[in-house]
Amino acid sequence: MEENNSSNSSTNSNYPRYKNKSYDKQNPRNHNKNNYNIVNYNDDWKLFIWITSIKRIENYIYFFIIIWNYFLIFDEYIENSKNFNEETDQMKSYIEDLFTNSVINKQELEKYCSLLQDYRDYRYNDIKAMRNLVSRAFNKLEKCGLVSNQLYNLTISQKKSLRQMILNRMESFIDISSQSHIFEEKKNDLSLDNPIELRKEIESLRKQNNNLAQENSHYQASLGNMINTRLDDQDPNNATKLISDIKELQHLLEEFTIVQGPEYRINKGKSIKLFSKNKCQVDFSNSNAKLILGGILQQCIITQILKDVDSYFKATESRRNPDEMIEVEILNTTERLIKSFNHFNEKRPGKDDITQIVPTKVRQQIYAALGCRGFSNENHPFIIETAKGICKAMNDYREIIDPDILNDVESQSIEITRKIINIFYFRLKTQQIIPTYHFFQSGDEIDIHLMQGSWHEDVKKLEVEVCYFPYIIIPADSKNLSNRKILTKAQVYTRPKNTTGDDGKN
Repeated sequence: MEENNSSNSSTNSNYPRYKNKSYDKQNPRNHNKNNYNIVNYNDDWKLFIWITSIKRIENYIYFFIIIWNYFLIFDEYIENSKNFNEETDQMKSYIEDLFTNSVINKQELEKYCSLLQDYRDYRYNDIKAMRNLVSRAFNKLEKCGLVSNQLYNLTISQKKSLRQMILNRMESFIDISSQSHIFEEKKNDLSLDNPIELRKEIESLRKQNNNLAQENSHYQASLGNMINTRLDDQDPNNATKLISDIKELQHLLEEFTIVQGPEYRINKGKSIKLFSKNKCQVDFSNSNAKLILGGILQQCIITQILKDVDSYFKATESRRNPDEMIEVEILNTTERLIKSFNHFNEKRPGKDDITQIVPTKVRQQIYAALGCRGFSNENHPFIIETAKGICKAMNDYREIIDPDILNDVESQSIEITRKIINIFYFRLKTQQIIPTYHFFQSGDEIDIHLMQGSWHEDVKKLEVEVCYFPYIIIPADSKNLSNRKILTKAQVYTRPKNTTGDDGKN
């Protein structure tokens, strides 16, 4: 686990970042408790006193945000990401319970839940907005007496304890407010001084009311599930899980397309033609030529597999085994059903929500099922054939000399084929708004908002050499143009812009 222990101001310093992994071993606090100095002890005690003095629910939410900002939640920190989502959901649940117990009003409920949801969204998608929110949280709590250095001196283990302390305090507020609620009800009942029979009647009516409320809640939940197209945090296709699986695919492709090292022999003649075809201004006199070749091969693999699967689903060959064509039949039927329902919505007027949402729900459910089981047979002919095709294409440009690597290539190609189809052809279509993806072309301007690469100089002086993984974004809907969400940026290798005015090499 890593934490941000910068000593700068709260505006610039309270964000997690990588540091030397040996830090915790070097920290004397982790070796000899007898060396724990009086200053740190006093600071920790002051922090404890400050925490116990927090009275406003809003400040506990800000404190939750600040503490979580010391923990990384990307890449290899998958467990952190899981805990982050679970604890954020728990905080939102506590807030809803406080509203139910009349501790906060509806406006506060919406404000606090929105604050937590915004922070979660920003952590994954908008670093600048996240920093602004965390800075605002620090400013709020500093006005209440928090000193940023008090958090700086804490270990990661202590910060984890603070997270649990916040959750425990929120839970205690629920318990206290619930008891207070029950007491008020009993007090009101006793103050009526009604006859016994009237009391029994009231109790009977309460039970009936509770039963009706539960029944109504069940119907409302069922209706909500029918008309809700957003994916919750437990859905295997939610944005967080999808981004994680996209990163895994990127790692597999990088390993599969390696061409550097003595284990590989490059076909330079064909590779130079491939450079030219993709308008790359590089040859094997350049030290990064093999890196660029690997990038081009990654792009070729993705585009070729998607081209093959597109042709497969458009084919109408009756000679194939029907069991091999189940996915084709399902998708064709789904497209016809969606088209019919869109026509139905257009020609049959009404004011219900369910009919309007059916095309989206059908698409989401069908593609979710295909994402789970599509082409899942161990030796599905289409997967095997496609995987052999990409292996053959790779062999045109590189020859694997190492027999151990050669033995792994076939299984790797099958895994990559399945994952590319699974993500790009099935699971992207489970989203409420279908994401789009795009490969940038050689010579395109650098867009740091949509690209990820190594910028060692002014990006205005650079352009794309090769884009080896596309950007994937959920476009803005017509009602909210700012709602664009980047699932993954395009992965690019760059080159200096050609300032000679011709198409020759720099």
